[in-house]
Amino acid sequence: LAVLVGIITGIAYFAVTQLTSLLGEIMEYASNFDQFIDMILGYLEKLRLPEYVIDFADNILQQGDSFITSFLQKVLTSIVSISLGAVDIVVVVILTVYFTLDGRTIIRSIENLLPGRAGESFDRVLDDVNHLTWKYVRSRVILSLGMGLVTYFGLLIMGIKYALLFALISFILDFIPYFGSLLAGALEVFYALLTGSLGLAIAVAVFVLVVQQIEGNIATPKISGDATGIHPITIMFALLACNVLWGPFGMLISTPIAIIV
Repeated sequence: LAVLVGIITGIAYFAVTQLTSLLGEIMEYASNFDQFIDMILGYLEKLRLPEYVIDFADNILQQGDSFITSFLQKVLTSIVSISLGAVDIVVVVILTVYFTLDGRTIIRSIENLLPGRAGESFDRVLDDVNHLTWKYVRSRVILSLGMGLVTYFGLLIMGIKYALLFALISFILDFIPYFGSLLAGALEVFYALLTGSLGLAIAVAVFVLVVQQIEGNIATPKISGDATGIHPITIMFALLACNVLWGPFGMLISTPIAIIV
């Protein structure tokens, strides 16, 4: 248990320190985005487009710049909140370990309180839920780990400084159905655009799209198959509902919750 808590604490410390460093570097390179805006506006002027078209494009790009600044501020606030909640995470891990060790004893105590058939039904339902949930978790861990490793080596080859951090983000967000890998890819492209060049951002975008297509169309059907046994629309509704109830963490556990329900 101490080793497990130590590993989780170490990963959390690494993630927080790397994210803080990453955001500080992004703020330093924010001028690159302003140069990118000037480059686009200069190109539009060379095309001799009407003045109102150039003004409209300038307004859209400036709004995008404001959105990025606001987004970075929210991320910094989230990092502080996560750091303050690290103790809660450790407590949850400890409770999970104890419930895992004494799970059968707790279940047997509940069964003894129920009438004969109800106890048998309760035990059967729990066995089905346990089987389906672990089947899903195993398949997702394999897929997400693969996504993280591919992301790490791909970004490392392209010279992205925080390749390991982005790989960790990809591993975690990949547990969110449909949207997680897209969000992780958008963060990687955004970083490449700010700290590198337009060419590097395009290369990262192509890499991310290719990896996501391989995962979604080849790896996921082959590894996961019918692990969940529930309709994709059900997963989507579970994703939305869990996000409303528990925020980003709810999105991570939305599919297991749908399986249990």
